[in-house]
Amino acid sequence: MRKTAFLAMVTVGLYGVLAAVVHGCFSPDFSGAMILCSAEKPDCPPEYVCQTPYCVPAATAGADLSMVTDGAVLGDGGSADLAFPPDLARSGCTAKNGYPVGKAWACPGRWGTMVGGKALDLCASGYKLCLSANPDISAADLTSCRSLKGFYVADVIGNRLGTAQPTCGAALNTHVVYGCGEAARATDFATQCGFFGQAMDCGNNQTTLKCPAFPLTTIEQLQNAASTDGVLCCPL
Repeated sequence: MRKTAFLAMVTVGLYGVLAAVVHGCFSPDFSGAMILCSAEKPDCPPEYVCQTPYCVPAATAGADLSMVTDGAVLGDGGSADLAFPPDLARSGCTAKNGYPVGKAWACPGRWGTMVGGKALDLCASGYKLCLSANPDISAADLTSCRSLKGFYVADVIGNRLGTAQPTCGAALNTHVVYGCGEAARATDFATQCGFFGQAMDCGNNQTTLKCPAFPLTTIEQLQNAASTDGVLCCPL
């Protein structure tokens, strides 16, 4: 008799849980989360809109996400570090205006002899220009980086002859500078250098970065007169 009563209570309890879900009583709170979205996948929870690369409350759409300092992440394979909007206290960028890409930061800004300053000046204390994606930037981080505006170069140089795939290192050929960012502003190559496959091709350049005519050995030789693009800064 007790066993029958117990089973009945369990059945009623499970029914109540299912009913709550079906009838809308289950209402997840997304206020503490940052949810990734993109132009290709703009779907967001109710009362949220896609403000690439995050879902934000409709009431705050258009706000500057760089001022958000907390939140969990819900996404489609991107890393937790990239999904977090930049925290001013832990930014890897001198101007506190960048975006985390794994443990590295994408820092927009100008540099070069035409405008003054160095590429390294965009990196905060404790950071350097990335010389490789490994170990600070994962493959998932590089995929999520494509949701950012602009293209962010690492200090990783390649070169290519004609339409051939690049080879790593400097040479008297067309310059190639590796990094990550908006797909429309870069070229995807089968040849990876520094674990990067996305690059700025100086022969087919869609960025604001200007390449020198002489052999390119470091991104300090580039000229960037606009804030659309920038550099990748990795922890020391």
